[in-house]
Amino acid sequence: MSTTSLVRIPYRVEDERMIEDMARWMRFVAVVTLSCGLFMLFLVLFGGVLVTLLASPHLHHLGHGRAIVHAQGGVTAIAWAAALALACAGIYSGTVLYRAADDFDRMARTDGADQELLVFGVHWLARYFQVFVVASVLSVVVGLVLVVAYMALAAA
Repeated sequence: MSTTSLVRIPYRVEDERMIEDMARWMRFVAVVTLSCGLFMLFLVLFGGVLVTLLASPHLHHLGHGRAIVHAQGGVTAIAWAAALALACAGIYSGTVLYRAADDFDRMARTDGADQELLVFGVHWLARYFQVFVVASVLSVVVGLVLVVAYMALAAA
């Protein structure tokens, strides 16, 4: 096997257009994913500040809210930690998908380093799917943990 890479992969014009269109859609999905991750991060941080204020012993006039936060302390911590992890996963996966889209777009638009750009694009795309799978599993596991915890709290 040769150690040199193909500088130019001979794609048909319609194949190059299809790759450009795919890269455009990948960028759109990446921007939406990144935006949602940033918004979720804002909500998590804002919610964390709000919960901290509700749990503060100096806010006696918010008695009912404080009681809820104290009763669900561990469950709330799990929920916030998971939400923070998922927000960070969204930001990271959006960034990774955008990088993959850039590599595929450059591969379709330029005539140099096609094989190298294809490998880089596939690498970033694989990373995107890995993060997506981990975030999906985390969502399901945390969802189940929260359901069980809230059922236990309701039964107590």
